[in-house]
Amino acid sequence: MSQNRNTIELVREVVERVTGADLSGTRVDQPLGLDSINRITLLVELEHALEKPLDSETMTPETFESVKTLAEFIDNLG
Repeated sequence: MSQNRNTIELVREVVERVTGADLSGTRVDQPLGLDSINRITLLVELEHALEKPLDSETMTPETFESVKTLAEFIDNLG
């Protein structure tokens, strides 16, 4: 399933807010290099932005690899 551009933009915005990084010039598949605290914070912020819980049981460290992998995970939730 291809990522919805809105999902990619939402994920990029939330990652920027959590990490303080400017991702505007980066590719969506560029590794984010998040530590465990940033992953937890990002999960909570994404749940708030999406207004629905995300199934953290099915998330792996690879889910947080890039904006693209996070967007794919969210889009695959249905």
